[in-house]
Amino acid sequence: MPNPKISVIVPVYNSQKCLRHCLQSLAEQTLPDIEVLMVNNNTPDGSQQIMDEFAARDPRFKSRKDGMAGGTRNEGLKHARGEYVAFVDADDWVLPSFLEVLYHNARQYQVDISILFKKMKRKDCLRPPPSRRNSSIFWTVKKTAPRPGRRP
Repeated sequence: MPNPKISVIVPVYNSQKCLRHCLQSLAEQTLPDIEVLMVNNNTPDGSQQIMDEFAARDPRFKSRKDGMAGGTRNEGLKHARGEYVAFVDADDWVLPSFLEVLYHNARQYQVDISILFKKMKRKDCLRPPPSRRNSSIFWTVKKTAPRPGRRP
């Protein structure tokens, strides 16, 4: 199987309430060539069961465990195979074209980093917000390997 265009790393800790919405928003991306690395940081809630559910039904989703506080992003980076890497927190969700827009912008402008600022105002994570207004969650996408012909 060829490497995905984007590896999405989702650090997970006490995220049971919001995790399903986060992962579903990633499953519905218009850019299908992705992998989602869910990294469990020894969460005591039911997040692992949700991670297992997504990993069982979608081969793009992979569950990892990490015992170090703050090490979840690094653990995800160790296993990322994508041309680019994206970080999405477990209590966030993204619009369906989120990864496609970031990927195509990075490719079109031949940049190593593509950033989108968006904030969702919400009281809880029971359902996605009804509109895109009042939106600034921060995500970055960066290259995992230098592009041929470019300086590192």
